[in-house]
This record gives sequence, C-alpha cells and structure tokens, in this order.
Amino acid sequence: MPLKDFITYIKKAVTKHAAHIYLEQKSGAKDDAITTVKLDLNKLDQQVPANREQYLNFFIATKVLGKQDSFYDEENDSYAIEGSGGRQDQESVERIALRIISKTPDKSIQTLFKKIRNQLKKDPEIGIGIAGDSALHKNYFYQKNLAGKLVFKTDFHNDKAPLITII
Repeated sequence: MPLKDFITYIKKAVTKHAAHIYLEQKSGAKDDAITTVKLDLNKLDQQVPANREQYLNFFIATKVLGKQDSFYDEENDSYAIEGSGGRQDQESVERIALRIISKTPDKSIQTLFKKIRNQLKKDPEIGIGIAGDSALHKNYFYQKNLAGKLVFKTDFHNDKAPLITII
C-alpha cells in the first residue's frame, strides 16, 4: 500500500488514540542529516512524496517528539511504532513493514498497533497472505484492488530483492 494511502487508512485510529505520524527526511544540507518531521494529517499530499529516498522511515507515536529527540532513545522508544516502505511509482509499490520499537512498549502504543492490525484483518478490501517459505508471510496484508495492477516489492531500491506474490 502506498504510504499516503496507508496514513489515510489509519488516520481515524491514529486520531482516536491521540497519536502522531512522523516522517524522516534528509535535510538537504551538505551533511545530509536526517530529520524527523511531524505530519499534518490534513496535508499529506504536500508532505509525503510517493517515492521517498532509500532508508527513510516513518513513525507512529503516542508521544510528541522533541526537536533534538529520536524515537530510538530509551525515553521515547516505548511510545513508537517504526514503519518502513510504502514507496510507489507507476509500475510498483513497496510493502509497508511495521514494528513496535521497544521490547517493553507502553500500553497506548500496543493498543494502537493491535487496532491497526485488526482494522486490516477485518477489511474486505484488504487481502492477507503472500507466497513464501516463512511463517510470517501468512501475516502480510495487501490491497486487493492493486493485485495484478502493480508489482509488489519488498525493497523498492534493491532490484535483486524478491518480489511479493499473492497467494
């Protein structure tokens, strides 16, 4: 699912749980420092490029991040879900992977993570299960309306990475 579509899809759950979505961006300076920017959920078209740069993640958090803070810091990691993927071009779309960062997450982020997963499971427009040898493949979700229209990729910037096949 493209990242903009995914954010729109989970917007109600994010709002209900008083959470925020952050996007990593390169600063454009010579040092190419990565900054984390809080998204305005009403201005996604201006803030979320379809084909973001490689290795840039997004975060769903139940805590507001300070300017100099990181979601990987001990005081913030228990309130955040790390997301990767969601890049898109005319021919393909990259899978989105979500994980709770902390081994001891706050209850608020656990609840939100479960809410997102359950929303995906119950939606008739979302399929579940892709071909593969791993037990994890049965837990992958995909948009049914994109199956057969776009190539599903595991890594958008690695042409040698395996493609995703719907079962």
